[in-house]
Amino acid sequence: MSTAPRVSVVCPTHRPRGLLMLIHALERQVFKDFELVVSDECRDRAMPPTSFPVTRVEATRRSHFSVARTYNDGLCAARGDIVV
Repeated sequence: MSTAPRVSVVCPTHRPRGLLMLIHALERQVFKDFELVVSDECRDRAMPPTSFPVTRVEATRRSHFSVARTYNDGLCAARGDIVV
């Protein structure tokens, strides 16, 4: 059984470019006790390899992208003491 990370970074995503920029920024962090929770409406999108844990949440598909609702889907999967 693994322990929960200190920080959960929740990322509602609709555009893969922004997600890639976030992953590259997280790779450069000195603090490593975090997880990335990606809440995405596109289940077929490939995730690049990372050096940190990534939890993938399939957000509820809607007729239009809703950042707040997609973020809330990710919050439900976050395990950290601190969520950003």
